[in-house]
Amino acid sequence: MFFAALCTTVVAALVTAPLDWDPSRLSQSPGRILGEWVGGMLPTFAAGAIVGSIVYFIRRRSNNPWKGALSAVIACVIFEALAVVGKMN
Repeated sequence: MFFAALCTTVVAALVTAPLDWDPSRLSQSPGRILGEWVGGMLPTFAAGAIVGSIVYFIRRRSNNPWKGALSAVIACVIFEALAVVGKMN
């Protein structure tokens, strides 16, 4: 799920890059750019983990070893899509 949160954050950053891209920012502080990506990824990861945990505990008697994982990934994608829409408006 961490990988899903990372992938959705990178895709969201690439989609919204023309909206707030300033090449001089990267040369001045590459750590800041990385921090913006990680800072944007952590809430997505936390929300996906919460959704995945809820679904996991609802389906705990199931024999499926991946119960809750798909819902966590879907939640990550939805939250990043909402973030992209928010940046575009």
